[in-house]
Amino acid sequence: MCQVRNEPQRESPVVQRAPGARRRPLVLGLVLGVAGLVASLLPGAFGSEQRLGLALLFVARGPLPPPADVAVVGISRDAARAVGQSAELDTWPRDLHARLVERLAASGASTIGFDLMFYEARPGAGDAEFAAAIERAGNVVLLEQTESDSQPAGGGSIAYLEKRKPPLPELKAASLGSAPFVLPRIPIVVGQFWTFGRASDDQPSLPALTVQAHLLGEYDDFVRLVERARPGATARWPQTRAALRELRGLEVAMTDIRRAFAADTALGAAVAGGRGAPGRGGPKPAGRPGEREV
Repeated sequence: MCQVRNEPQRESPVVQRAPGARRRPLVLGLVLGVAGLVASLLPGAFGSEQRLGLALLFVARGPLPPPADVAVVGISRDAARAVGQSAELDTWPRDLHARLVERLAASGASTIGFDLMFYEARPGAGDAEFAAAIERAGNVVLLEQTESDSQPAGGGSIAYLEKRKPPLPELKAASLGSAPFVLPRIPIVVGQFWTFGRASDDQPSLPALTVQAHLLGEYDDFVRLVERARPGATARWPQTRAALRELRGLEVAMTDIRRAFAADTALGAAVAGGRGAPGRGGPKPAGRPGEREV
């Protein structure tokens, strides 16, 4: 049998916080934010964040599988022995690189990027064979040598001076384009790089150039979208993908495009707003089925 007892109702006391207690979390957050900003300006703070904070983030994330559509042709002592060469890259014949380009092109690579410098001529027919292979592939981008120097510019700022040395003329003329790949010298462990030049922020780096070469299949649609958003904005650009390939200076077109968007800060939003509109040619999948990016 259940028995129900009537107990007197108790009123919960109402706790009133002082006005100062409500502001404490805000004040604490403000103090921590200012402290973090001041700490970031101290010498060595950025390096400590790179060594500790970034490393902890990578540990927390864990390893990721490499992209299935990217192939890295690594160079090591084992690879050198496999092709009958020494570990000194300067002694490798250029016809070996030519055979690599032909094999990658035959495998359906959408873009081939060389992180090697070819600015010195070699005796024999190797340079000509390499240039011919690059010309036939039509999708090769090359690395430029860069000599960097820094000078005080006053007011605590630093001016960076860069001298770029392109590949051999015959290799440069056969390629889609060339660009440098500048990495910070300090710290030794590299956690960042410049997608566009350090000395000039409208000169693309080799990684940016390689990605753009991979996306050439979208170029015609891109030009149409920009032209409809801003008539006349593409007047200085190659109007078709074929014309861009014939330019043999993809980095020049990238600089012109970047400058156009920098001069018209609303252009990006205008182009994005026009995507998917009737008759505007929405984006297509990059590349063709079976293509691989290198």
